[in-house]
Amino acid sequence: MTAAEFRAANGDPTTWSPADFDTYETTAQLENPAFAEAATTGQFVLGLHDENGHVVVDLATADEMATHHMAGTIRSLIGGTAGLGPSSAAALHHLNLAS
Repeated sequence: MTAAEFRAANGDPTTWSPADFDTYETTAQLENPAFAEAATTGQFVLGLHDENGHVVVDLATADEMATHHMAGTIRSLIGGTAGLGPSSAAALHHLNLAS
């Protein structure tokens, strides 16, 4: 099921449950090639940003995550990112081992 099909099947988002939103978010992420890349390459989703009206997914390796952690620039991850591939919790666990 695509994100568009999910929206069509589930109607008005103001009536969705938290589980519906989680399912929709995961479905939309499955359609984004960057999340698939994270899942297949073992990278972490560092964050998301807008670039000319398009969502850009920022990926990082475990070593890059450790560098961000040491520099104090990992706040975007701690804010939480859902996603395929390693989760925020997995990344933070790795960073705690590296510290």
